[in-house]
Amino acid sequence: LALNEAINQDGSLQPALYNRARAKLRWSARSERPLNSSAGTDIDNAINTGPPNADLYLAAARIYLRLERAPGQHRERVIRYLGEALRLGLNPDIVRREFKSVLDGSALEALLANFATGEERAKVIRLVDPLADDHFWPGTGSAQLERPL
Repeated sequence: LALNEAINQDGSLQPALYNRARAKLRWSARSERPLNSSAGTDIDNAINTGPPNADLYLAAARIYLRLERAPGQHRERVIRYLGEALRLGLNPDIVRREFKSVLDGSALEALLANFATGEERAKVIRLVDPLADDHFWPGTGSAQLERPL
């Protein structure tokens, strides 16, 4: 909720937009529910706000992959975002590991052709680590969301 307040006060806060989009993605994955399209809006706004970095584009690719309602619906966007992440220093092994099952061999190899294995260089500044044990309810013994974002 602090992210919503921060964005309402200043819609150009890239870390808040990024973290809210990631929080929505993580909530969707953990609850096994469809991802709200507002996560795509948040991550696109974070990208447009700048500055660019590898983590931001990797998160965008993950979000748009999860937003697909039909196979290939956001394929070109996912490939474009992965290309930007790689250009900004993302370790190609991450792409090989996470996106191998969704990109056919030729698309994956074309994407990775110009990038050697290496370490991630660019990091986004996080205001919080969304949903990583951030809501602990006494007496329940577990972390859980009070409500979806």
